[in-house]
Amino acid sequence: MPHVRTMVIAIRHRDQTRALESGKAALAEMNGPIPAEAESAIAGEPVFTFIDIAGNQAQYTVWEKDHHDEFHWSTDHGDHGVASAFADAQLRARTVLKDSMAANRRSDEAARTSQYSLRWRSH
Repeated sequence: MPHVRTMVIAIRHRDQTRALESGKAALAEMNGPIPAEAESAIAGEPVFTFIDIAGNQAQYTVWEKDHHDEFHWSTDHGDHGVASAFADAQLRARTVLKDSMAANRRSDEAARTSQYSLRWRSH
């Protein structure tokens, strides 16, 4: 496989950009296109996993500072924003995930409660 060979040569020469490009090409050749979540992890963008009190997991990403000196963040729930500091971007992303996951838990609990009370009344 030519992409793997190119990747190994790039690694030996410490050429990170070429190694990543060749690695992605080799993976695409073997498995098809790379999903967006894996793409950001391969590119070196930190992907964090948040686990709420119920054990539910969600991920968020904080990108490096852009040319406006801002850190962009996004969640796998579709939320996104900017912050002036990396720690602030992490805090905002976690807060949004926490609120979103709590709302999902409450709606799931309400649905279960209504199903239970409906079964109770029907017997």
